[in-house]
This record gives sequence, C-alpha cells and structure tokens, in this order.
Amino acid sequence: MGAIAFDWEKVKNDLAASIEALATIKDDPRRTERVYLERAERYAKRDLQKKKESTERWLMIPFMEGRMAVPLAFVSDVLRATVLTDVPGSPPELLGFISFQGEIVPVLDPWVLVGKVRPVTKDDGFFLLIRRGLEKVGISVPRIDALTTIPLFSQSAWDQCPALNTYFRAWGADGLILLDAEALAEGYL
Repeated sequence: MGAIAFDWEKVKNDLAASIEALATIKDDPRRTERVYLERAERYAKRDLQKKKESTERWLMIPFMEGRMAVPLAFVSDVLRATVLTDVPGSPPELLGFISFQGEIVPVLDPWVLVGKVRPVTKDDGFFLLIRRGLEKVGISVPRIDALTTIPLFSQSAWDQCPALNTYFRAWGADGLILLDAEALAEGYL
C-alpha cells in the first residue's frame, strides 16, 4: 500500500482563502447577517423536505399471522372494549354499535373484513375509532403493541402494495398488513 500524497500548496492556498473570507465577513456585518439568513432558509427547507419525505406514525396491532398497521393520523380515539348493541340482520363484519360522546359509532370486526374467523380470545381489548370528518367508525382489536414509524407512502408506493381487499394492503415479507383507513371510513360512513 502506497503513501497518500497531499498537495500541501493547495491546502495552504485554501486555508489562506478561508482566512481572507472570514476577515471579509468580520468587516461587513450586513454580509454576515445575509449569510446567516441564507443558511437558515436553506436549513429550514431541508428540514421541511425531510419531514415531508420521512415517516408516518402507525399503531401496530397483532393480526392474523403478523401485524396490522393503522395510520395514526386517522385514529381519533382508543377505547377499552365495551358492551356493543347488536343489530339483528346486520352484515357479519358489523359487531354492533357503541355510544361514544353522544354519537352512535359502528364497530367492525377486521377479521371478517379479510374473510377470516376471529380467534377466540379471553379479552377483546380495545376499539380504535377511525375518523372521517366528524364521523367515526370503530374496529375491534385485541391490543396495541407499539406506535412506530413507516416510510411515508406516496400514492405510487401504496398502489404497489398488493391489495388483500378494499381495506387492507400487504407490505413487506414480515406479514405486515396496512389498513386503508380512508377506504374503511368511506365504505362504512
């Protein structure tokens, strides 16, 4: 392995140019202020872009052989499961209705929505209320395992996720299923 050669003359010239530029900035306070403002604007734009591209927050729920991710932006409330009012002749995915803050909210069974039978558990746990405008629809979940971030989905990325049905998409090889909360709300409200 050979020795690394430095162009010491270039380093010396670059250092001299930096010192000269620093002296110029020091002598002109208006230039210093302008440089600070330009940098602040550049950093602010970079941070906005990162926020726009970075992540969305999702609630992770055990579901089928993997997990179901529910976009936190659509969740209005998380309630302990309560007694449901059954409606005779209702579709199988409708578990019933609850009264929440003076509103009647339908609660759905996500297992039936994907064509599966809900496993018997000793505790059904929680109702996640998904909002669309002022209206809400609930889904029954056993528990919430985590609040996590997933890379932000553009429409093209969402379209590339295999559709399980109108309300769910598969994402990744780890059995993660994404709930399309907007489609769910649209379908039941």
